[in-house]
Amino acid sequence: MADVTDRYSPPTAMWKLDFAILMIRYRISFGIHVGLNRHKRPPWSTGLFVALACIVVACAGIVSFVEGQRDKGY
Repeated sequence: MADVTDRYSPPTAMWKLDFAILMIRYRISFGIHVGLNRHKRPPWSTGLFVALACIVVACAGIVSFVEGQRDKGY
């Protein structure tokens, strides 16, 4: 889509798209353990998987933010 100056955005590298999608898929995988019975799952697993889910979704967010800033030309 063209912006107000009629310039088109450069295409995003495929590895960046793959990375962001993979990180979001990992976040879903790490969140699956939440469906387990909370009385039977070990407490360390909750802390570990919640932390990993936060880390991978932050990585995907950083890539998306950087690409958005590059797209806007800042």
